[in-house]
Amino acid sequence: MFAPGVKMYPNPSSGVITLEMPFEGPEATLEVLSLTGQVMLSRQAFSNGGMINETIDLSELSKGMYMIRVDGQSLNSGVVLNYVLTNL
Repeated sequence: MFAPGVKMYPNPSSGVITLEMPFEGPEATLEVLSLTGQVMLSRQAFSNGGMINETIDLSELSKGMYMIRVDGQSLNSGVVLNYVLTNL
């Protein structure tokens, strides 16, 4: 399940997803990981009014399932590309 207040869509995805979540602090490290733990994408996300609202382009990644991590904390959800976001 997603943490309270976290939205990640669309699911399934054809490559571009949106992540919306409450976040204390000015910025966070957003990572997309393979199921083996390899970091496939890493970038800074910035909070505006206590919320992160990021569009993430995953179209360069192979079809499959990926995990999303923000500041080292897994969102307990995955993204499958076909591309798919799914609760784990």
